[in-house]
Amino acid sequence: MSYYPLFFDLEKKTVLLIGGGHVALEKAGRLNKNGCRLRVIAPQILDGFSALEQAELIQRTWKPEDLDDAFLVIAATDDAEQNHQIAKIAQEKRVLCNVVDDAAYSQAIFCSVIERGPLTIGISTGGTSPSAAVYLKEKIAQTIPERFDEILEYLGSLRPFILETFPKSVRPKLFRALFEACMEQGRPLGEDELKEILAIYGR
Repeated sequence: MSYYPLFFDLEKKTVLLIGGGHVALEKAGRLNKNGCRLRVIAPQILDGFSALEQAELIQRTWKPEDLDDAFLVIAATDDAEQNHQIAKIAQEKRVLCNVVDDAAYSQAIFCSVIERGPLTIGISTGGTSPSAAVYLKEKIAQTIPERFDEILEYLGSLRPFILETFPKSVRPKLFRALFEACMEQGRPLGEDELKEILAIYGR
């Protein structure tokens, strides 16, 4: 099975997490950062969930109607058969479903993520080898400067000036040169460094 990579805006969307154990808690921790309406349903819920201020905790057995208003449902119980039942109902209701550690029953899967400010890199092996995804995440992260978010903000601040000042034929090479210079320095450029590059391209 192949998965098409997409980034979803979960802001204010309902995400239903069925399960209250350690695996569910790990998923909840990641989702809680994305501004979604996180709803956790399970007969037993670990104390660690109480630290998630944005999460609604419902301590009972899940019901099929719980999925009605969900944008995404995550089946994270410790019962594979129950997880498969959740996935079946989600499919009938046309709700995206992730079954933890069971890609065959999932319409959506989680990937290893690298975040540096507005930069987000997702790495997935389609569920075949999560350890390989983690390995690649660590290797790629080593190539990204710690101040990469500052670099992106800096380059974004230059963009209007460059679009207004330089001809279209020059811009791609200039943007590339500025980015590569920032990556080489591991930081935004100083004023003299910027002037030197701009002079090469005619200003």
